[in-house]
Amino acid sequence: EEAVSDCDVIIQHCGQVAAALNEQRAEMEREDSDDEQEEKERVKSSRDELLKTSTRNIYMLLKAYIRKGAAMCGLKKYHDGAHFLEKALAITPYDDDLRDDCAAIAEKARTDTLVAASRGEKVDHPPA
Repeated sequence: EEAVSDCDVIIQHCGQVAAALNEQRAEMEREDSDDEQEEKERVKSSRDELLKTSTRNIYMLLKAYIRKGAAMCGLKKYHDGAHFLEKALAITPYDDDLRDDCAAIAEKARTDTLVAASRGEKVDHPPA
């Protein structure tokens, strides 16, 4: 529990960087019209500058996501753990060890969901 609250403090502290990373990912997934392109470029430029000057915060955010994911798994909250490991994986998508850990925890979360459903229990999932 202490590790979870420590990570929450770091994640909150790095909130602006986390928002910029989320915007960057969302931008890659959508296409805008030409009219929106100029505004998009202005926002992209300021976001990229923030990310370029915030590498320390990005690293802290990555470590906080990994640590919180591990702590949630230690508390047997596998869905929450998988959620935070997926956030970490979005920051560093080429980390094969993290990808493997994320897949294993996601599988554990799915297994727990199936077992709980067979018992008629409810499983809470983290917000998307």
